[in-house]
Parts: sequence; C-alpha cells; structure tokens
Amino acid sequence: MKIIAGAAFIGLFALNSSAQQLQSGADSLSYDLGQDIARSIKSIGIPINAQIVSESLSKALAGEASLFGEQEVQQIIRQQLMAAQEAKSAVFKEESDRFFAENKKQAGVVVDSSGIQYVVLQPGTGEQPTKEDEVTVHYIGKLLDGSTFDNSYDRGEPITFGLDGVIPGWQIALPLMQKGSKYRFFIPYNLAYGEGGAGKIPPFSTLIFDIELLDITPQEG
Repeated sequence: MKIIAGAAFIGLFALNSSAQQLQSGADSLSYDLGQDIARSIKSIGIPINAQIVSESLSKALAGEASLFGEQEVQQIIRQQLMAAQEAKSAVFKEESDRFFAENKKQAGVVVDSSGIQYVVLQPGTGEQPTKEDEVTVHYIGKLLDGSTFDNSYDRGEPITFGLDGVIPGWQIALPLMQKGSKYRFFIPYNLAYGEGGAGKIPPFSTLIFDIELLDITPQEG
C-alpha cells in the first residue's frame, strides 16, 4: 500500500464532486486507504452497498460495536462468496453449453461422451497412446476469441510429457489419436483449467487445441 506524505506529494486532489482538497499528509493517507479498501472490495467481484460500507467503516473507526460477531462475519463472507461463484459458474456454463451445442452442428465435428468435441485434420496410421504412455506433440492452444495462448511451433520444438500429468481434457483427447495424426479439440473448461484459469487462460475458458501426435513412448513399469 503506498503512503503519500511530505510537502512534495501534498496538493489539490478531488475527492468527489465537491472538489474537496487534501490539506495534509494524514488527508493523503486517508484518501489512499480508501482507494486501497475499494480495490480490495472490487477484487472480490461482489456488488456491495457503498453507503453501508462507508457507515460501517466510520462506526468501526469510532469504536462502535459491530452488528455481527467475528464468526458471523466470516460466515456471511463465505456464504456471499459462494453465492457469487455459483452465479458466475452458471453464466459460464450456459455460455459453454451454447457454444458446444452450436459447434457440434459443424461439418466434421465428432462429439465424445466426455463432452470434448474434435475434428480430424489429418488422419494417422500408427498406434494410439494410453494414459500410461509418454507422448511427443506439437500443438497450438487458443481461446474462443481466437487468441493464441501457447504455440509449440513458434518455440521451434515439440514437447514430450506423460499423459498422467496433464489436464483431464488432454488425458481424454490424446488416446483418441493415432501416431502421425493431427486433431482439433474443443475442450470445456471443466476438463481444462476450470474455474481458476491459469496464466494467460482466464477462468471458465473453453480451449481449442490443434494437436499433432508425433511419437509415443510407453512408460517403463
């Protein structure tokens, strides 16, 4: 949290429509604390009543007793966070279901019982991997908006890994392929990075992978 102090940092700051000015280091600190609290509240992603927040903060600073005990406070926060997460999940699930319902109508799309959909871009003639094998692949990973979040071709080398160490969608997808084949997979978020996302992948993301299966190495033992 930054603290604005000293004459060099004290000036005229508009707090609201009344153009109230900050007159001291304490005023600047108070302003910054308010901004920091607001950022924390916004990061939760739950609508709040700003007036009640302001009144509650003022009463707490004045030493007035809280309406709720500590355990009640934690319970209320948990319940509201869970409710918000469930509502968000419902929206993304609806969007995902709508995409897959439309996508399966496209020519060449095959629907797997897991919920994954795929298109054979290039058939193979070799064996198929099992979940116990290592595979070597080239791949391109994209989001539904078409943006690329990973591309092994750009890195100039394929990647080798054990199927037991990747996302569930890949554990299902790769055994569908034959060595030498290239598939495009549409993987729902619950078989990818779920509600949390990862790196460049936002939460609840349906992922599109073009995967080229180059080699299969049975794991020892």
